[in-house]
Amino acid sequence: MRTFSSGEKAGRRRPPFARGGSRTWLRWTAVCAIALLPALMMEGRGAVAAKRSLPAAGVNSNVDGFPVLFNETGANAGLKLWVIGHHGYVPGTAPKISCVDVATGTLCPVKNGVGTWPLPLNTKAIPFNTGTAGDISTSQVVQFVTDPSRTKVFYPAITRTASPGYPNGSVGAGCLDLQNQYNCAYTPLAPLTSTAGQSNVNGITGFVRANSQLHGVTTSGQVVCMNTSNQQPCNGQPYAGGVPPNEDKAGLGPGNFIGSMTAVNERLYITSNGRNPARNTSPHDPTLSCFDTGTAAPCAGWGTKVLTTAADAYISTSVFPAYNAGGTVTGVCTVTGKQSVAAPTVACFDLNGAAMATPPGLADVFPGGGVGSVSFQPTSLAVGGNLRTYFPFYSQDSRYPGAALCYNWSTQARCTQFPTPNRHPGVNGGNVRDYAYVGGVNCLYGSGDRRYAFSMNPATGEHGC
Repeated sequence: MRTFSSGEKAGRRRPPFARGGSRTWLRWTAVCAIALLPALMMEGRGAVAAKRSLPAAGVNSNVDGFPVLFNETGANAGLKLWVIGHHGYVPGTAPKISCVDVATGTLCPVKNGVGTWPLPLNTKAIPFNTGTAGDISTSQVVQFVTDPSRTKVFYPAITRTASPGYPNGSVGAGCLDLQNQYNCAYTPLAPLTSTAGQSNVNGITGFVRANSQLHGVTTSGQVVCMNTSNQQPCNGQPYAGGVPPNEDKAGLGPGNFIGSMTAVNERLYITSNGRNPARNTSPHDPTLSCFDTGTAAPCAGWGTKVLTTAADAYISTSVFPAYNAGGTVTGVCTVTGKQSVAAPTVACFDLNGAAMATPPGLADVFPGGGVGSVSFQPTSLAVGGNLRTYFPFYSQDSRYPGAALCYNWSTQARCTQFPTPNRHPGVNGGNVRDYAYVGGVNCLYGSGDRRYAFSMNPATGEHGC
């Protein structure tokens, strides 16, 4: 990838911290459901495949990208791990989607028997395998949102293809019907621009769901919004987001938004990275911003938070809710990697925007010693009655060629039994460069830069479920 660039056992019992009252329990489960929405969608439809674990050696998906888990019904029923390619600068014609059949540990059959994985993505509502050239690029950190029926998956997309009102191309919501291996219609949300001396829309990041809508952020710092029920843009969008632009100079698009986002209590929290004056109209240190989807404006009293001014700061591409031991959200935290061998910086803020102490032991989860450390968006779930967050991690110098890190919010410490860092020596010799995980208490599935899909036991970290 080029980037600017638990003594606990798995179980179903109610967490012990829920006994004090139902409100805390509901808050905790609601946030976990948002964090795991893709996985919940896939495992909630039809019969779950009997076999959950991918081969110990992983499966080569042939795609450098991010995972989506889907439970297919019908003749080829069972869990499928889809991998969607990333980066806005990758040509739209390049193949970007692949499918791994969990039950067989092999690539999925291509419907109609035409073509081989990976296949291209398209703005047109057509099957993946028609032979039509692709015309979509994606984002640096690809995050997914589903429609209310849980049959469509939306992803951040960039295209040069003209559409009404967008003669020079656009950024918007790409759409996947994974059951039928089909591109559903793309929805443009903001025009691509390239005007010297101005902040331009070259790319997009996201998506996350808030207020029953899909949201993302453009390189110019605007917040885009789509109603997932009808795939129509929200009224008045794109909104002035108050997010420092990045990768917004003229001539860079299609390209990456360097950052990521999460949603808590209908607010969006967005990281942005833009130190390079050759690529940014207003160079800045890594930042965190807040956008209120209820008012469609930046969060009142929040402003922009500088995450670190350290000269060796790399990029902040991980922002996530912070919890107390009872499972209540107390704020948001970020992770900023380093270009030196120093461990990443962890910075936290309460929901009113004030700096907050880092939860005990959270920073210690992230190891030093690797140059160019990277941690993308984590995954949170309950394991053995404890709320855990799993962080993908690697370093550009391959000191850490790929590992999962685990923090237990219920004990306010790193997870026990689950090794941290948990490397993957049997998968491509350990050279994985983890991007993201999906799944539940039975199994976690991951993908990364080196094009391998793999699975882990979320309780023990073993590469088998």
